Amino acid sequence: AEKATPPKYLLDSIRVSGTANDSHAILEIELDILPRADGWIDVPLELPALMVQEWEIDGQAKDECLVFDDQRESYVLWLKSEPNKRRRLKLQGLSKLKLAPVNPGLELKLPHATTSEFVLQVPIADAQFEVSPGIEVKAAASDDGGTEVRLVGQAQHLRMQWESTEQQQPSGHTAIQSVGRVKGQLDRRRAPYAVELR
Repeated sequence: AEKATPPKYLLDSIRVSGTANDSHAILEIELDILPRADGWIDVPLELPALMVQEWEIDGQAKDECLVFDDQRESYVLWLKSEPNKRRRLKLQGLSKLKLAPVNPGLELKLPHATTSEFVLQVPIADAQFEVSPGIEVKAAASDDGGTEVRLVGQAQHLRMQWESTEQQQPSGHTAIQSVGRVKGQLDRRRAPYAVELR
């Protein structure tokens, strides 16, 4: 039997943080990459909806670059790697919010990582929300009067929507739905939103 080819790298962690306004989310993304091979490797990062404005990687070597591959619909990082020499990539960019049909929302396609963390500030406060079974979310009032939403776990396809208390119908709340694994905690006094993780 043929031996399986070992992976060229391990994406150890991904951390996404940002702030949403009326039309865009301003995001900062950090990825820790642990190469397993020696020489040039390509690391697909997904994130097709992100408009990257700045990027940097520690210890950048000549000809290392970040490009968008139209065929793969993914950003791709080309690294000159050394086995087990951890590298950290930082991205800054914008992601356009989904404004239809009523409430703003954010969609991100993320690469698979051993651990992931997502934190977003939304400009809404003093709202309520419900969470579907099997998912936990931590949300708290932010210093600027909005709400900070935090998700911890493994999620590759993130969909999130939020709305103010004034937009809610008296008999209903926005629900968070998920497919996949997510960790976190639930708190009250929060903006309602829907999250779908696949």
